[in-house]
Amino acid sequence: MTEKSGYELVKFFFLMTFAAAIPAIVSGGIAERARFYPVLAATFLTVAFIYPLFEGISWNGNFGIQA
Repeated sequence: MTEKSGYELVKFFFLMTFAAAIPAIVSGGIAERARFYPVLAATFLTVAFIYPLFEGISWNGNFGIQA
């Protein structure tokens, strides 16, 4: 069994901060103009589906786009 250097965990938390910052920026731009549940749904979709797709393309080289 090989020991990991912790790079994967550091990378996970580094990228998670970006995933958390994106909805915060959007919600700050539409503060007091939007209802809570649609913003919550949009945040969920962004963080669960859209962000991982583009994060995988840019940071992990998925789909061969960065190759």
